Amino acid sequence: MKTKIMGNIAIISSSLTQTEIKGLERHNPDALCLKDEKGSTKYRITSTSGAASITRNGVSFNEIDETTGQVYITVALPVGTENKAVYIAENFGKALTDLRTVEAAASEAFAEVTANIEAVADAIDVIEAV
Repeated sequence: MKTKIMGNIAIISSSLTQTEIKGLERHNPDALCLKDEKGSTKYRITSTSGAASITRNGVSFNEIDETTGQVYITVALPVGTENKAVYIAENFGKALTDLRTVEAAASEAFAEVTANIEAVADAIDVIEAV
């Protein structure tokens, strides 16, 4: 996760790519979540073509860096914000901390999913009809 501030816009980018998020949504959606002690989802990362959001309950990314494939969102800062980094930390600190936690686990989970898919695919014999 990286946050850059330009003018009155904060750009929050994930270390995950859209491919990784979509793959985990399909094969291991729990890897994109933090759960409470009862097993209920308390935080989730998603990638959407709809509206972006960042709350204490998760981040929904809606933009993609065409070069890296990484997902990001933009957040407008109030005009006249004095210390923009402190504003982001105070208003989105918990969400960004949880984002870092989920990203670390999700990267490992995606590597495992990819390895499992490759192992299964390697074990399949495709016989072409003549």
